[in-house]
Amino acid sequence: MYRKAVLKIYYKDRFGKLHAEAQGKFFYLDNDEKRPVYLADMTEAKWWRNYGGYSIAKQLLDAFSKAKLRVKIIYRVRKEGRYYTANMTMFKKKGVLVPFGGHDQYVLPIDKWQVEAGNINDPHDLPVMTISEWLKSQYQPKYYIPSDRENSVMEVSKEEYEKYYSKNGGLPEEAPIDMGGFQHV
Repeated sequence: MYRKAVLKIYYKDRFGKLHAEAQGKFFYLDNDEKRPVYLADMTEAKWWRNYGGYSIAKQLLDAFSKAKLRVKIIYRVRKEGRYYTANMTMFKKKGVLVPFGGHDQYVLPIDKWQVEAGNINDPHDLPVMTISEWLKSQYQPKYYIPSDRENSVMEVSKEEYEKYYSKNGGLPEEAPIDMGGFQHV
């Protein structure tokens, strides 16, 4: 499991100077480790008039592939209360790879995105990490079960955790699992 973070990329400008730029947030939708999400707010800088779509840095898609994650990519339009979703496969199959701004970007035409209405409950105050830092940040959840001492818990393996709760009527409503910065319940 990878840490929730704001991901930033490095790129070189036309003079060869290295810059770092925050791109968007990586987190798990509804704190479910099976639903990884990359969220960015739509801006004019991401819109491509000549391709009629929005772009994402190739570095990000490569990092998600390296991490073996099937990430849902969401671009949000806050003021209009809607968002656009796509997946990595759609970007790689239907997108256009464009070398621009000192790095490669995939541009996905707007008609290839799914449009949805509503708001996304995204986390705030996330650490800002480079892609390489983020790839090294894989986090293993910690599992706890009640100990013999009153009002105390002890850390155990996932197998011991599941074994304990399978004997005791299933998982409690508030199972204490440390998921690296958020509580899984």
